[in-house]
Amino acid sequence: MIKKLKRKFIMITMTFITLILVTVLAILCFDSYQRTKTDITNSLNFALYKYNDHPTFEIDFSRESPKNNNDPRPNMNSFTIITDSSNNILELYSRNYQISNETSQNLIDSINDKSEGILISQNLAYKKDTKDEGYIYAFVDISIAKENLISMLMTAILIAIGSILAFLILTILLANWSLRPVAISWQQQKQFLADASHELKTPLTVILANTDLALTKKQDESKLKQSLQSIQSESMRMKKLVEDLLFLAKNDAQKENTLNTICNISDISLSCVLSFETLAFEKGVTLESDIEDNLLALGNENQFKQLISIFLDNATKYTPSNKKINFTLKKKDNQIQITIYNEGSYIDKENIKHIFDRFYRCDPARQYQGGYGLGLSIASQIASNLKIKIDVNSEQKKGTTFTLWIPAK
Repeated sequence: MIKKLKRKFIMITMTFITLILVTVLAILCFDSYQRTKTDITNSLNFALYKYNDHPTFEIDFSRESPKNNNDPRPNMNSFTIITDSSNNILELYSRNYQISNETSQNLIDSINDKSEGILISQNLAYKKDTKDEGYIYAFVDISIAKENLISMLMTAILIAIGSILAFLILTILLANWSLRPVAISWQQQKQFLADASHELKTPLTVILANTDLALTKKQDESKLKQSLQSIQSESMRMKKLVEDLLFLAKNDAQKENTLNTICNISDISLSCVLSFETLAFEKGVTLESDIEDNLLALGNENQFKQLISIFLDNATKYTPSNKKINFTLKKKDNQIQITIYNEGSYIDKENIKHIFDRFYRCDPARQYQGGYGLGLSIASQIASNLKIKIDVNSEQKKGTTFTLWIPAK
């Protein structure tokens, strides 16, 4: 899927870039062609009309063209031929162009009845007009203009090819960079689905087995109760997973204003700590707390409870036996500072960058601790809703500290 998306992104981007680049270069080439065409036309008009009636047909630069008074002076080599009605050459005037009478006669004969055009093999543009009882022919050398146009066209093609290749490389790099989070998320979701499928398979198997056992007619009350308790326990595990997923989906779909109630963070923290003391004791972990009284903040009480419970739950799960957890709540400047420190748990710097990603586990091979890699992601979403900043610090010989900075009321 990611590779297909990447190819589609590159193809669409390169199509637009190529169209824009080709259009710009085509406009530049066309503009250059039009300018060259105008220069040729001006030079032909100059050679055809800028003369006087002197028998030598020398150019009179002071006389204006009868057909185009705004034409600039030409910058191309040209020559003018005067003929009688039978196209016999009477006079020849050349402007920086060497040509013999024989060649001139051949040019006249090759024109036929066309009034203007281009002699490609001779690199000449011409224009014909009547003069008294004969004709006047103007010729302009277009070899340099032709070479310039070909050179510009080749340069445009090389620029187009080079630019397309450069943009292709940049687009590939951009696609890799922009789709990296998508690829990581996709991989994490695939891993989550594999983990969730594995984790759900066991409780479902247990539920079905105990259901069959409970439906058995010959079943004493104690075994029936045990079967029902097992069904309830496994059902609660699945319910927790579904609730976590629904919370994240709801949070993505709709950002609600949660900063509308004054909450007593001290009371909420004390309640959460008391609820985890028993769990910590059963695991052989000491949970210590230092909570300052009557600290208030704007927010949602349920989300504050869920946020603090997530960090206490993680600390309890990943703190080894005979170690301790310190929970501290105090006011610092205009903020409320919550610190959850647990001994013996270390997160390296590379993993700290990802611990709030969905479905992420620092060590996929680590023994299952009852979670699905969604807790800290939910905590991050709640913190964002409540305008809370989270800092993480972990030292291998000491432990891990999560610090929450809550705007005080």
